[in-house]
Amino acid sequence: MKKIFLILALALGMNLSAQSLYKQFDAKAYANDLSDKIITKLEIKNGDLQEKIQREAYIYAQSIKKHILLAEKNGEAQGKSLQEVIQMVKNDALEASGFLRSMKKMLDGDRFAALEELL
Repeated sequence: MKKIFLILALALGMNLSAQSLYKQFDAKAYANDLSDKIITKLEIKNGDLQEKIQREAYIYAQSIKKHILLAEKNGEAQGKSLQEVIQMVKNDALEASGFLRSMKKMLDGDRFAALEELL
């Protein structure tokens, strides 16, 4: 009987740890960090553009959070850390924001492709 409870507790614990990745991910903090990096790296002084980057970064972070939940539901996140799951889903999440895709291209040095995508 004790073995059954032990197995049940282990299974429940494994399930709770997988679900906690979604809860552990702080989308607002991730978005703030990302937008600060973009604004600093590209030396953006325009307040309206800074706000747009912050908004898009938050959309991107929310998309990452949604993809973390999907990865957990599909069993793809099992046994992985939060950082591993973020790495796994962030390209899919980037599709949610064409603006951030273009900012990433600018950061990678491809300003022409980035501007072309924005227009």
